[in-house]
Amino acid sequence: MMNPNRFEKILEFNNAGLITYIMSESFRIHYNHGLLKAKELSDKFGKGLQIILLRVPEENIEHNEFFKKGMIGHERFLSKYTNNVYYLEEDSKFFYSLLKDSTHVIKDRAYLKIQKSIENRVFDYLEENSISLTLVESNVIVPVIYTSNKEEKDTRTLKTIIMDNIDQFDDIQDSNSPTFFYEQEAKEVLEIFLEHKLKNYVSSDDIPTSSSNLEIYLKYGFISPLEIFDKVQKLQNITGNLFIEQFIITRELSHNFIFNSEN
Repeated sequence: MMNPNRFEKILEFNNAGLITYIMSESFRIHYNHGLLKAKELSDKFGKGLQIILLRVPEENIEHNEFFKKGMIGHERFLSKYTNNVYYLEEDSKFFYSLLKDSTHVIKDRAYLKIQKSIENRVFDYLEENSISLTLVESNVIVPVIYTSNKEEKDTRTLKTIIMDNIDQFDDIQDSNSPTFFYEQEAKEVLEIFLEHKLKNYVSSDDIPTSSSNLEIYLKYGFISPLEIFDKVQKLQNITGNLFIEQFIITRELSHNFIFNSEN
């Protein structure tokens, strides 16, 4: 069962229309709470489902090309859920015309400034058109709004909260579905790391000596930090625990800092 604290209902209305999932942070099919919630609501209320993949291109051309390559064939991979799949690079008039047909929108929570500005515009449009909105945090293990609602100066406080609550947010029920191109590659990179590199991840001074090579895949949500956490936890060894603390927890802290920082 998915932890309800992973979701925040922002707007609630009662009208007709589609269930819409805006995939804007977690670009994957597995370990994706937003996709699962959208499918759950679609099935429960007998409403159609549409999926909008929304990603604003970066200035880094190589990163844009990496992302696009990783998403090749996304319509086919998502066809198990719906044939109403759209890939957009801005919140254009067409984007809002798609939202207009919705009764409830599930959206990945934004963390960075530019994504937050889009999220604010989405909120304004949905409120004006009486459409429900729920934000979901699937690209961190412990949701940032659950961890803290302000910029914490002492990272030890945040770290303690995250570590104390990480088990209750180990809440995914995975599905028997295909994977995006780089989603599958990310899983393979993880397996290589666990099998060949993890044992040599840190030195005697607990300093990382090798890379997992997962950073770029995590950046675009091709793999879930929860999936990494689950597989490392199953190994039940000291090096795995150090990896969780130094890699996973550090990433969680950075998301909290970015989200709550005014700058």
